[in-house]
Amino acid sequence: GEESMDIRTQRLCAWSGVACVVAFLAGFGLVSGFIPPPAPGASAQEIGELYRSNHVRILVGMIISMFGAAFTGPWVVAMTMQLKRIEGGLKSMSLLQLASGAVVVLEFEMCIMFWEVAGFRTDRSDESIQLINDLAFVTFIGLASTGIVQCVATAVAILKDRTVPTVLPRWAAYYNVWVALCFVPGAYNCLFHSGPIAWNGALSWWVAMIAFMSWYVVNTCV
Repeated sequence: GEESMDIRTQRLCAWSGVACVVAFLAGFGLVSGFIPPPAPGASAQEIGELYRSNHVRILVGMIISMFGAAFTGPWVVAMTMQLKRIEGGLKSMSLLQLASGAVVVLEFEMCIMFWEVAGFRTDRSDESIQLINDLAFVTFIGLASTGIVQCVATAVAILKDRTVPTVLPRWAAYYNVWVALCFVPGAYNCLFHSGPIAWNGALSWWVAMIAFMSWYVVNTCV
């Protein structure tokens, strides 16, 4: 019936989270070669040469990543529907998660567009390419706040659940809090050109990226 069809649709939306991870890793990492990312301390000449030498590869990879990032939208909807079940309707936490998640989609796509612009004209000066590359990476790593709000809203909704059994397992609330904490160092990446909080650092990149990717997969499964 109509209800079973909606459940199937929600499942497809939920698994969009895994599709996002696969497409992003393929486009951003395997094709564009941005995992690991270029160092923020690299010279303008090095960044310019990176884009000129990998011009087509970077652009094609970003197009793949762009379509992958769009899968975040249905994944956020799937999460919202589960929080709606907990709250008995679209109330504060489910709406906050939806609003924050919608902004995350836009931020994700916006940063990908910056990388595409950086690779669009290979005849630009090294300094111009470096500037756009800085804009992309500082923004991508630094826009932590909306994801943090999304995680916290999810966690609060799960912890508010008084049904037996709960709609989502309580450990998922603490997991979402952990993800939120992993996002925090990235907000400070603009202060560092090297070290663990720089955009390619252990905390701002590797820990945050592992948390970010696993966040999609774990929330999809629960």
